[in-house]
Amino acid sequence: MIDSGERAVVDSLKNAARLKWSGLLRATQAGERVGVIVMHDGQVAWAASATQSEDFSAVLERVGLVSRDKLAAANQVLQQQRSEGKTTDLGTLLAEECLISPSLLRSCFKTHVSAAITSLAAAPLLALQAEHETVSVDSSLLFDLADLFPGFEQGIDFSQTFSPEQPTAVSAYEAEKGTLLTGLTLLPGYRYSFIADTEGRMLTCHVADAVQVQVERIIPKALVWLSSACTLSTETEMGLVLSAYLHGETGSLFAQMTDFSKQFFVAVSFSADGKLGVIKHKISELIPAVRKFTEAL
Repeated sequence: MIDSGERAVVDSLKNAARLKWSGLLRATQAGERVGVIVMHDGQVAWAASATQSEDFSAVLERVGLVSRDKLAAANQVLQQQRSEGKTTDLGTLLAEECLISPSLLRSCFKTHVSAAITSLAAAPLLALQAEHETVSVDSSLLFDLADLFPGFEQGIDFSQTFSPEQPTAVSAYEAEKGTLLTGLTLLPGYRYSFIADTEGRMLTCHVADAVQVQVERIIPKALVWLSSACTLSTETEMGLVLSAYLHGETGSLFAQMTDFSKQFFVAVSFSADGKLGVIKHKISELIPAVRKFTEAL
Protein backbone atom coordinates (compact mmCIF):
# COMPACT_ATOMS: atom_id res chain seq x y z
CA MET A 1 0.00 0.00 0.00
CA ILE A 2 1.24 3.47 -0.88
CA ASP A 3 0.13 6.51 1.08
CA SER A 4 0.44 10.28 0.65
CA GLY A 5 -2.46 11.10 -1.64
CA GLU A 6 -1.24 12.86 -4.75
CA ARG A 7 2.11 11.10 -4.61
CA ALA A 8 0.37 7.73 -4.42
CA VAL A 9 -1.29 8.20 -7.80
CA VAL A 10 1.82 9.63 -9.45
CA ASP A 11 4.19 6.90 -8.25
CA SER A 12 1.75 4.06 -8.87
CA LEU A 13 1.06 5.11 -12.45
CA LYS A 14 4.73 5.58 -13.23
CA ASN A 15 5.64 2.18 -11.78
CA ALA A 16 2.78 0.43 -13.55
CA ALA A 17 3.81 1.94 -16.88
CA ARG A 18 7.47 1.07 -16.37
CA LEU A 19 6.73 -2.55 -15.37
CA LYS A 20 3.91 -2.98 -17.94
CA TRP A 21 1.79 -4.09 -15.00
CA SER A 22 -1.81 -5.34 -15.19
CA GLY A 23 -4.35 -5.18 -12.38
CA LEU A 24 -6.42 -2.87 -10.22
CA LEU A 25 -5.31 0.14 -8.21
CA ARG A 26 -8.07 0.48 -5.62
CA ALA A 27 -8.26 3.92 -4.00
CA THR A 28 -9.48 4.39 -0.43
CA GLN A 29 -9.84 7.42 1.81
CA ALA A 30 -10.40 7.05 5.55
CA GLY A 31 -11.17 3.40 4.94
CA GLU A 32 -13.85 4.12 2.33
CA ARG A 33 -13.43 3.07 -1.29
CA VAL A 34 -13.41 6.17 -3.49
CA GLY A 35 -12.21 4.95 -6.86
CA VAL A 36 -10.26 2.56 -9.03
CA ILE A 37 -7.71 2.65 -11.85
CA VAL A 38 -7.61 -0.40 -14.13
CA MET A 39 -4.24 -1.11 -15.78
CA HIS A 40 -3.35 -3.49 -18.62
CA ASP A 41 0.27 -4.00 -19.67
CA GLY A 42 1.18 -0.61 -18.25
CA GLN A 43 -1.66 1.21 -20.00
CA VAL A 44 -4.77 2.68 -18.41
CA ALA A 45 -7.94 0.78 -19.35
CA TRP A 46 -10.41 2.56 -17.07
CA ALA A 47 -10.63 4.85 -14.07
CA ALA A 48 -13.44 6.10 -11.89
CA SER A 49 -13.60 8.38 -8.88
CA ALA A 50 -16.40 9.03 -6.42
CA THR A 51 -15.40 12.70 -6.33
CA GLN A 52 -15.22 13.48 -10.06
CA SER A 53 -17.88 15.92 -11.24
CA GLU A 54 -19.61 13.66 -13.78
CA ASP A 55 -19.76 10.00 -14.72
CA PHE A 56 -19.26 8.55 -18.20
CA SER A 57 -22.95 8.84 -19.11
CA ALA A 58 -22.91 12.53 -18.17
CA VAL A 59 -19.88 13.12 -20.43
CA LEU A 60 -21.71 11.56 -23.37
CA GLU A 61 -24.82 13.65 -22.75
CA ARG A 62 -22.94 16.91 -22.12
CA VAL A 63 -21.13 16.87 -25.44
CA GLY A 64 -24.35 16.07 -27.30
CA LEU A 65 -23.33 12.61 -28.51
CA VAL A 66 -26.14 10.57 -27.01
CA SER A 67 -29.50 11.83 -25.78
CA ARG A 68 -30.72 11.25 -22.23
CA ASP A 69 -33.51 8.97 -23.49
CA LYS A 70 -31.08 6.77 -25.43
CA LEU A 71 -28.73 6.60 -22.46
CA ALA A 72 -31.61 5.54 -20.22
CA ALA A 73 -32.61 2.83 -22.71
CA ALA A 74 -29.00 1.64 -23.01
CA ASN A 75 -28.61 1.44 -19.23
CA GLN A 76 -31.77 -0.67 -19.02
CA VAL A 77 -30.29 -3.07 -21.57
CA LEU A 78 -27.06 -3.20 -19.55
CA GLN A 79 -28.93 -4.02 -16.35
CA GLN A 80 -30.75 -6.84 -18.13
CA GLN A 81 -27.51 -8.21 -19.58
CA ARG A 82 -25.74 -8.06 -16.21
CA SER A 83 -28.62 -9.93 -14.58
CA GLU A 84 -27.92 -12.64 -17.15
CA GLY A 85 -24.24 -12.73 -16.22
CA LYS A 86 -22.95 -10.74 -19.22
CA THR A 87 -20.25 -8.09 -18.79
CA THR A 88 -20.91 -5.67 -21.67
CA ASP A 89 -20.13 -2.05 -20.69
CA LEU A 90 -22.01 1.09 -21.71
CA GLY A 91 -19.48 2.23 -24.30
CA THR A 92 -19.39 -1.12 -26.07
CA LEU A 93 -23.17 -1.31 -26.11
CA LEU A 94 -23.49 2.19 -27.59
CA ALA A 95 -20.96 1.30 -30.30
CA GLU A 96 -22.76 -1.95 -31.09
CA GLU A 97 -26.03 -0.04 -31.44
CA CYS A 98 -24.26 2.45 -33.75
CA LEU A 99 -25.10 5.32 -31.39
CA ILE A 100 -21.48 6.44 -31.27
CA SER A 101 -18.46 5.87 -33.53
CA PRO A 102 -15.38 4.03 -32.21
CA SER A 103 -13.23 7.17 -32.49
CA LEU A 104 -15.73 9.30 -30.56
CA LEU A 105 -16.15 6.55 -27.97
CA ARG A 106 -12.38 6.58 -27.42
CA SER A 107 -12.38 10.37 -27.06
CA CYS A 108 -15.15 10.22 -24.45
CA PHE A 109 -13.36 7.45 -22.55
CA LYS A 110 -10.21 9.54 -22.56
CA THR A 111 -12.04 12.57 -21.17
CA HIS A 112 -13.65 10.53 -18.41
CA VAL A 113 -10.50 8.60 -17.46
CA SER A 114 -8.33 11.74 -17.34
CA ALA A 115 -10.87 13.49 -15.11
CA ALA A 116 -11.12 10.47 -12.81
CA ILE A 117 -7.36 10.19 -12.33
CA THR A 118 -7.02 13.92 -11.74
CA SER A 119 -9.83 13.75 -9.17
CA LEU A 120 -8.17 10.88 -7.31
CA ALA A 121 -4.80 12.61 -7.33
CA ALA A 122 -6.31 15.69 -5.73
CA ALA A 123 -7.89 13.70 -2.87
CA PRO A 124 -6.08 14.20 0.48
CA LEU A 125 -4.86 11.21 2.50
CA LEU A 126 -5.51 8.82 -0.38
CA ALA A 127 -4.26 5.24 -0.24
CA LEU A 128 -3.85 2.90 -3.22
CA GLN A 129 -3.95 -0.88 -2.94
CA ALA A 130 -2.51 -2.77 -5.91
CA GLU A 131 -4.26 -6.01 -6.81
CA HIS A 132 -2.73 -8.14 -9.56
CA GLU A 133 -5.84 -9.34 -11.30
CA THR A 134 -6.67 -10.28 -14.87
CA VAL A 135 -9.34 -7.94 -16.20
CA SER A 136 -11.09 -8.17 -19.55
CA VAL A 137 -10.36 -4.96 -21.47
CA ASP A 138 -11.05 -3.49 -24.88
CA SER A 139 -7.72 -3.12 -26.69
CA SER A 140 -9.06 -0.11 -28.61
CA LEU A 141 -9.71 1.73 -25.33
CA LEU A 142 -6.25 1.57 -23.74
CA PHE A 143 -4.27 4.74 -23.04
CA ASP A 144 -0.59 5.40 -22.46
CA LEU A 145 0.05 7.94 -19.73
CA ALA A 146 1.38 10.27 -22.43
CA ASP A 147 -2.05 10.03 -24.14
CA LEU A 148 -3.84 11.10 -21.00
CA PHE A 149 -1.25 13.63 -19.85
CA PRO A 150 0.83 15.02 -22.76
CA GLY A 151 4.47 15.48 -21.83
CA PHE A 152 4.68 12.48 -19.53
CA GLU A 153 7.43 10.90 -21.64
CA GLN A 154 9.54 14.03 -21.09
CA GLY A 155 9.30 13.50 -17.35
CA ILE A 156 6.61 16.02 -16.41
CA ASP A 157 5.99 16.10 -12.67
CA PHE A 158 2.43 14.84 -12.27
CA SER A 159 2.07 16.78 -9.03
CA GLN A 160 2.18 19.89 -11.21
CA THR A 161 -0.47 18.46 -13.51
CA PHE A 162 -2.79 17.18 -10.82
CA SER A 163 -2.71 19.88 -8.18
CA PRO A 164 -4.25 23.28 -8.97
CA GLU A 165 -2.65 24.74 -5.84
CA GLN A 166 0.87 24.04 -7.11
CA PRO A 167 2.56 26.80 -9.14
CA THR A 168 3.34 25.79 -12.72
CA ALA A 169 5.44 27.15 -15.52
CA VAL A 170 2.30 27.59 -17.64
CA SER A 171 0.86 31.10 -17.60
CA ALA A 172 -2.77 31.75 -16.73
CA TYR A 173 -3.28 32.81 -20.36
CA GLU A 174 -1.95 29.50 -21.72
CA ALA A 175 -3.92 27.46 -19.20
CA GLU A 176 -7.20 29.19 -20.00
CA LYS A 177 -6.88 29.13 -23.77
CA GLY A 178 -5.98 25.44 -23.63
CA THR A 179 -9.42 24.59 -22.23
CA LEU A 180 -11.60 26.89 -24.33
CA LEU A 181 -12.26 24.34 -27.09
CA THR A 182 -12.72 21.30 -24.84
CA GLY A 183 -16.50 21.30 -25.22
CA LEU A 184 -16.23 21.15 -29.02
CA THR A 185 -13.65 18.40 -29.51
CA LEU A 186 -15.98 15.49 -28.75
CA LEU A 187 -18.81 16.55 -31.05
CA PRO A 188 -19.94 14.04 -33.71
CA GLY A 189 -17.96 14.48 -36.93
CA TYR A 190 -15.53 16.92 -35.30
CA ARG A 191 -12.43 17.68 -37.43
CA TYR A 192 -10.85 20.84 -36.05
CA SER A 193 -11.68 24.14 -34.37
CA PHE A 194 -10.00 27.45 -33.65
CA ILE A 195 -10.46 30.89 -32.15
CA ALA A 196 -8.93 33.85 -33.99
CA ASP A 197 -9.20 37.61 -34.31
CA THR A 198 -10.09 39.54 -37.45
CA GLU A 199 -6.43 40.49 -37.93
CA GLY A 200 -5.73 36.85 -38.71
CA ARG A 201 -4.06 36.04 -35.38
CA MET A 202 -4.88 32.59 -34.00
CA LEU A 203 -5.54 32.50 -30.25
CA THR A 204 -5.92 28.74 -29.90
CA CYS A 205 -6.80 25.70 -31.99
CA HIS A 206 -7.39 21.95 -31.79
CA VAL A 207 -7.14 19.34 -34.56
CA ALA A 208 -8.53 15.80 -34.28
CA ASP A 209 -5.92 13.03 -34.38
CA ALA A 210 -6.87 11.66 -37.81
CA VAL A 211 -7.10 15.07 -39.51
CA GLN A 212 -4.26 16.63 -41.49
CA VAL A 213 -4.74 20.39 -41.76
CA GLN A 214 -2.75 23.57 -41.21
CA VAL A 215 -5.15 25.80 -39.31
CA GLU A 216 -2.97 28.88 -39.92
CA ARG A 217 -3.76 28.59 -43.64
CA ILE A 218 -7.50 28.29 -43.00
CA ILE A 219 -7.88 31.49 -40.94
CA PRO A 220 -7.29 34.04 -43.78
CA LYS A 221 -9.77 32.15 -46.00
CA ALA A 222 -12.35 32.06 -43.21
CA LEU A 223 -11.94 35.81 -42.73
CA VAL A 224 -12.54 36.49 -46.43
CA TRP A 225 -15.61 34.27 -46.29
CA LEU A 226 -17.01 36.01 -43.19
CA SER A 227 -16.31 39.43 -44.66
CA SER A 228 -18.14 38.50 -47.86
CA ALA A 229 -21.12 37.21 -45.89
CA CYS A 230 -21.29 40.46 -43.91
CA THR A 231 -21.06 42.56 -47.06
CA LEU A 232 -23.77 40.59 -48.85
CA SER A 233 -26.05 40.70 -45.81
CA THR A 234 -25.80 44.49 -45.68
CA GLU A 235 -26.45 44.86 -49.41
CA THR A 236 -29.54 42.68 -49.11
CA GLU A 237 -30.76 44.69 -46.11
CA MET A 238 -30.41 41.79 -43.67
CA GLY A 239 -28.33 43.73 -41.17
CA LEU A 240 -25.10 42.57 -39.63
CA VAL A 241 -24.38 38.83 -39.80
CA LEU A 242 -22.60 37.14 -36.91
CA SER A 243 -22.15 33.69 -38.44
CA ALA A 244 -21.59 31.88 -41.71
CA TYR A 245 -21.84 28.26 -42.82
CA LEU A 246 -19.94 26.61 -45.63
CA HIS A 247 -20.79 23.07 -46.73
CA GLY A 248 -18.45 21.21 -49.07
CA GLU A 249 -17.88 17.79 -50.55
CA THR A 250 -15.56 16.57 -47.77
CA GLY A 251 -16.78 18.59 -44.82
CA SER A 252 -18.40 21.71 -43.42
CA LEU A 253 -17.17 24.80 -41.63
CA PHE A 254 -19.22 26.99 -39.31
CA ALA A 255 -17.86 30.32 -38.04
CA GLN A 256 -19.40 32.52 -35.36
CA MET A 257 -18.37 36.06 -34.40
CA THR A 258 -18.25 36.58 -30.63
CA ASP A 259 -20.17 39.90 -30.78
CA PHE A 260 -21.13 42.81 -33.04
CA SER A 261 -17.71 44.40 -32.67
CA LYS A 262 -16.48 41.67 -35.05
CA GLN A 263 -13.04 41.39 -33.48
CA PHE A 264 -12.96 37.67 -32.66
CA PHE A 265 -14.58 34.54 -34.03
CA VAL A 266 -14.86 30.80 -33.37
CA ALA A 267 -14.84 28.24 -36.19
CA VAL A 268 -15.52 24.50 -36.23
CA SER A 269 -14.99 22.07 -39.08
CA PHE A 270 -16.91 18.81 -39.13
CA SER A 271 -17.67 15.86 -41.41
CA ALA A 272 -20.99 14.42 -42.56
CA ASP A 273 -21.40 12.82 -39.11
CA GLY A 274 -21.73 16.27 -37.55
CA LYS A 275 -24.98 18.08 -36.88
CA LEU A 276 -25.09 21.81 -37.54
CA GLY A 277 -27.69 22.39 -34.84
CA VAL A 278 -25.52 20.73 -32.20
CA ILE A 279 -22.46 22.67 -33.39
CA LYS A 280 -24.32 25.98 -33.14
CA HIS A 281 -25.61 25.14 -29.67
CA LYS A 282 -22.16 24.24 -28.35
CA ILE A 283 -20.59 27.36 -29.81
CA SER A 284 -23.32 29.52 -28.26
CA GLU A 285 -22.44 27.98 -24.89
CA LEU A 286 -18.77 28.73 -25.52
CA ILE A 287 -19.12 32.37 -26.61
CA PRO A 288 -19.40 33.91 -23.06
CA ALA A 289 -16.13 32.21 -22.03
CA VAL A 290 -14.42 33.41 -25.22
CA ARG A 291 -15.64 36.98 -24.66
CA LYS A 292 -14.31 36.95 -21.10
CA PHE A 293 -11.00 35.56 -22.32
CA THR A 294 -10.58 38.09 -25.12
CA GLU A 295 -11.42 41.06 -22.89
CA ALA A 296 -8.01 40.69 -21.28
CA LEU A 297 -6.15 40.78 -24.63
